[in-house]
Amino acid sequence: MDSRITDEHLKRDALFAQLKERPLNEQRRPGDRRLATILALAGADEREFAAKHLKRRWTIAVLAVLAVALLAAGLGYADEAPGGFADRRQAKAMGLRAGALHIPIGRTPEEAVEKFRRFHTMRVVHREAVDGGVLLFIKRDMQQSGTELQVEFVRRTWLGWKWGMGGGYGIGYGEPGGERRSKAAELYDHARQISGRVRSLSAGCRGR
Repeated sequence: MDSRITDEHLKRDALFAQLKERPLNEQRRPGDRRLATILALAGADEREFAAKHLKRRWTIAVLAVLAVALLAAGLGYADEAPGGFADRRQAKAMGLRAGALHIPIGRTPEEAVEKFRRFHTMRVVHREAVDGGVLLFIKRDMQQSGTELQVEFVRRTWLGWKWGMGGGYGIGYGEPGGERRSKAAELYDHARQISGRVRSLSAGCRGR
């Protein structure tokens, strides 16, 4: 049996006849509807890619801001926490060994002084706001005959109130039944000196 394809076979082949009628360089152009569908799909892909890229950029930006905020909060806590860097600097300025100061944090200036001085009772006779904190004039009645006046500077931190510096002077009385020897004028003069020193030191710290 002859399996060769002859011209007669090709003439009877409809597909061959159709291909023979088409030119070799024929370009098929899709219809307008098909073309619109292709363009719509391509545009949707581009918009989806742009949205994902924008979302990724926003995510990276938010994570970067959170990381910076956490780092700043950590450094701030390490500086102002009891026994932190601020307490170490103050201990060095006072001539104490590193780590000697652990100044507690108070919710109010009075609480900060009570925690640091470990006062059980005290009475604030005058309160004066200064730059960076508050001056507290505190009167304490000693168990023995006499009174004591404290002048304390408490500074404001982002964690709360913290003792900065201060001191006190006492007034002693005579023997029981004798006349009291008041030194109020001398005590007031010393208190004014402490107040002026605290103000100058506070201004110097702000100028650094």
